[in-house]
Amino acid sequence: MVKVKKESIFLFILATLLILAATLRPPGIDRDSLTYIDMINRPIAELWFQEPTFILLVSINKYIFNNSYIIFFFSYALLGVSLKIIAISKIDKYKWFGVFTYLFLYFTLHDLTQIRAGVASGFFLLSIYYIDKSKSKAFVFSLLSVIFHYSAILGFIIYCFSTKKINKLFYVILVIVSLLISILLSQDIIVTIASYLPDFLSHKVNTYVYLLNNSGQWSEINQFNLYYLSLIYIFLVQLYFTKNVKSNEKFNNSKGYSDIVILKTMMLMIVSYYILVPIPVLAGRVSEFYGIVLICFIPQFLSNFRKNKYIILPILFLVVIISYRGLRLNYEILFEELLKRI
Repeated sequence: MVKVKKESIFLFILATLLILAATLRPPGIDRDSLTYIDMINRPIAELWFQEPTFILLVSINKYIFNNSYIIFFFSYALLGVSLKIIAISKIDKYKWFGVFTYLFLYFTLHDLTQIRAGVASGFFLLSIYYIDKSKSKAFVFSLLSVIFHYSAILGFIIYCFSTKKINKLFYVILVIVSLLISILLSQDIIVTIASYLPDFLSHKVNTYVYLLNNSGQWSEINQFNLYYLSLIYIFLVQLYFTKNVKSNEKFNNSKGYSDIVILKTMMLMIVSYYILVPIPVLAGRVSEFYGIVLICFIPQFLSNFRKNKYIILPILFLVVIISYRGLRLNYEILFEELLKRI
């Protein structure tokens, strides 16, 4: 008889509840649901610029389920939530902090609002898991990520990383340089850089700049906010604890995520935010994509203190920071939108 762990049962029940919540949420409670309902009722020919999986799911929904927005949201919720729960189940230690991070920071953002990015980020997490175990599997997950959201092409940068070595000084300097760039970089320089990117990415950057300027929303933001400064702090602490894998040392990667790859992906989250901060929307989108790694990074960070009697201090610190960010984010996504409609 196959034994089923209580942990697996809990994760299954949690996934089921979250999928139901994402499927049955009232249209308009979030920022994007009404837009998606409008899109699935358009002719397929008008969706040519969307990802192939989006067109496929809309087509199936249109011809089999008569444009049911419930079925449409269920499709994305099933994929987005399930992939992240599977990714969480692969965390070696303190995975419940992975659950906590997902619920507070990414469920509402990705699986209620940015649903295409939600599925892409789930595949991206799995590509991170497999990158030091099977590069072919990791590459497949990366490709699946891209066909659900084109911006996930940014995830391919992880294949440039060594899974065994990290130059600590280089990464400290990289973070410091990105902080300096955030002070000096202008909108014009961002647009110039965008002109050298692939057309679909360049188009997105230019669109964000146009919309911000056209709506009068272009303004400087406080890039040195508590949340990102806290991320820099825990990144540097984790960097201090992380060790290279010696060439003559047996590299046991059968369980859990690669500490080094997670740390380097965390670096991408921080650096992309500060380099792109002149375009706040773009900085947020790119940083949030890489930031899905926080689901794995937070448990990894806590594992450094597992034998320390003062572990309660980093736990309290992380709970406060994530709760603060999560409550503010969920308020902006759900309640602000709801208040506008009252």
